Amino acid sequence: MAVRRLLHLNVVCSNLERSLAFYTEIVGAKVAAEASNAGDDFLGAMGYPGGSGYRACMLYFGDAIRGPYIDLLEWEVKGKDDAPGPRDLGIPRIALGVEDVNASYQELLDKGIEPCGAPVDIRVGEHRVRAFMFPDPDGVFIEFAQFLHDPS
Repeated sequence: MAVRRLLHLNVVCSNLERSLAFYTEIVGAKVAAEASNAGDDFLGAMGYPGGSGYRACMLYFGDAIRGPYIDLLEWEVKGKDDAPGPRDLGIPRIALGVEDVNASYQELLDKGIEPCGAPVDIRVGEHRVRAFMFPDPDGVFIEFAQFLHDPS
């Protein structure tokens, strides 16, 4: 498979406004895009049950307007409220851009990797992508995504 680049890392937060202020005012991130979709089942569409609506801001640093991004994300339906500590394993999900998501999916199947579901076409903000995800050995989700149009 031909992974092209790191797209974004999710940072799930309990309060988007508070976290956005922290990342932009304290850390120095810039907002590339904002998205929200009440009642959307984004995660469910890729095979992980129990998805929910969200509000999100894609953040970048320096002049890297095309990423990689921190995807600052607040879910309508919250998960556990105990944040992982510095020695805990993993992050919620890592998205990687691939040249051909269907071919990458088949390659994983051929290698015995069990994705959460087949690739699906989804809208994320103003972008359309085809994506699927699968867990790494520690349960960190990896998303393979292919933009269906130039995201610029």
